[in-house]
Amino acid sequence: MASIAPPGDFPDIATFEDDASLQRAVQRLSSDRFVLVIFTSEHCHVCRTLEKHLPWFGEYYRDEVSVILANPHRHAALAARHRIHGVPSLLVVRKGRILASEVGMDSRDHLKWLLKMAKKHYHAYEKEFQSAHHARWSTQAE
Repeated sequence: MASIAPPGDFPDIATFEDDASLQRAVQRLSSDRFVLVIFTSEHCHVCRTLEKHLPWFGEYYRDEVSVILANPHRHAALAARHRIHGVPSLLVVRKGRILASEVGMDSRDHLKWLLKMAKKHYHAYEKEFQSAHHARWSTQAE
């Protein structure tokens, strides 16, 4: 079950106790918005710096992005699957696809840049999918 883990006063950051709950949440949320998954640790100074920017990020991108914090020790299987070797590690997911990832980010500009890259990849992916779908559809109609 999700619980709220507020760095500062930002209430829309979820944490999950187990891998299965986290995976389901990312899959469900990423169907219609971007999901920023941040692998973080209590003992990481850079993580604490990054978390100070999350209230701003959450407010600025409220209609576009959900934020999920994951501990690489508690979520070891997911961390291994996604090759998380350092914290903070950030993944931006949309429709179940990882569109952008980065390690060691600690500023607003870094967060904005990462989301911008994810959007760019997402739009390219959508365009490619629509072209391929249209080509298949056209071929079947002939």
